[in-house]
Amino acid sequence: MPRENHRIAIILVVIILSTPLLAYLWYSALQISSPTQQEYAVYRALLPHIAEGGKKRIVVQKYTNVLSLPEYDSPPPTPVELRIKRIEDASFPDFADFCGRCSKDFVKKNLKAWPVQPLQYSSVPRGTLAYDDSILVTLSRVGFNVWRTRAVVMFSADCSDAASSTMCLELGQAYLERKDDAWIVDRVSGNVF
Repeated sequence: MPRENHRIAIILVVIILSTPLLAYLWYSALQISSPTQQEYAVYRALLPHIAEGGKKRIVVQKYTNVLSLPEYDSPPPTPVELRIKRIEDASFPDFADFCGRCSKDFVKKNLKAWPVQPLQYSSVPRGTLAYDDSILVTLSRVGFNVWRTRAVVMFSADCSDAASSTMCLELGQAYLERKDDAWIVDRVSGNVF
């Protein structure tokens, strides 16, 4: 009987010691998959804010943005936009307070381009706009905090106007918060070039 108890104790120790490793592998595998329904919910909440009531239809690019990071021997660093610490650095001085570990999730997901299901948003009825009246938006993958109650997204929007022969590009980032089962945009910041 003592030998049987010894085997049971060894099995329990192996299970207890391997559980954190298995949980980490499971979490990592789930975290770096195609965009999830939760990410699409974030995208749908963000698109009206990019349009800002304009008379153009928003059309989302078929693939997500990819981070361009320098080559390093260690894991990739957090992009400058997500390392904000002071108000002088950008519009979102409290990134770490707002989103916690979102930057790690964001970086891991955005190291490659992912296909995006067709997404469109229009502030005017369908059928009233020509293709030239569209704004092409490229979205990043969504970085979530551990509890999936806060999110960060980066985007670029082609805001060029063929009628007036002007070219412009808006680069921006957005913070979103989940309240009940809906995503609410907390802040959107963009720079037009």
